[in-house]
Amino acid sequence: MESSEDRRLRGFLAEPPLGIRGLTAAELEVFAAAVTHPSLSAEEADRGRHVPDYQRLEFLGDSVIKHAVCDSLCRSYDDSEDINRRKEDLIENANLARVLERIGGHSVIRISRKNLANMNPVGVSHIHADVLEALCGAVFAVRGQEVAQTLACKLLGLEVGHDFGADVPSAPAVHVSERFTAGPVSDRCSALVAAAAAGPDSDHRLCRARLAMIGDSVLELTVSSAVFGHGGLDEGGMTSFRQTVMESDRLGDWVSEAEPALFPDGTSPRVAAETYKAVLGALAVCHGFGRASDAASEAVPLPII
Repeated sequence: MESSEDRRLRGFLAEPPLGIRGLTAAELEVFAAAVTHPSLSAEEADRGRHVPDYQRLEFLGDSVIKHAVCDSLCRSYDDSEDINRRKEDLIENANLARVLERIGGHSVIRISRKNLANMNPVGVSHIHADVLEALCGAVFAVRGQEVAQTLACKLLGLEVGHDFGADVPSAPAVHVSERFTAGPVSDRCSALVAAAAAGPDSDHRLCRARLAMIGDSVLELTVSSAVFGHGGLDEGGMTSFRQTVMESDRLGDWVSEAEPALFPDGTSPRVAAETYKAVLGALAVCHGFGRASDAASEAVPLPII
């Protein structure tokens, strides 16, 4: 029989804007973890009970939100500096906390009374931001990437922008193997892939920069999902692994080895990494996150789940 807390959480999830219904008991447990502060987990551990907290889901949800924001903004705006400013405003803790409070999510947070009594307003805001990220991570874990991205955009007031492939001038054709792109590239995607690989000083640098932002968020979410699914790492271990994979020089070495035809002799690891991210962005724009994520998984060493 469900507890009153679980029933309240199920009701919150079922209402707009989340609209998440029909959860199994196991799925509800994932969302229960998403609203559980570490202080309550520690308190329950002292009583001999294991109660998962939101830290691992927050790690995953942080990447879910970043990808949703990057994908939407890079399709809607041209200037990379403007995109970065808007992105930082949207993902800052104060804004995420306001979103959670607006949808009433603060009412279902589970936290030790002692910790809550000693919390200042800044600490409360930080927790609210963490919980929003964890909820997006839970949606990703339970309902998948597309549902999670759609929800994150809705919560942050974003719309999915247009496919800007038609706006890209032609560039010299480049060879990208099916292994690197997880399948053949359509004609519509070819112009974006060529622009992505044209080099940072080419006439395509603005398009390339936007694609690289999307691709960076695809790679981060792919890595985050892989280490989250591994289950053997805590939040600190997951963060450390993600930082290692995302580090530009090391990433450039990996992708240069995976796809040597894409990178001329003498290409620096940093340029190779940015080119690789831009190609991922092109795949995401044309074919969606899944195709781009598959390509990312082909080129970087991820833990076996």
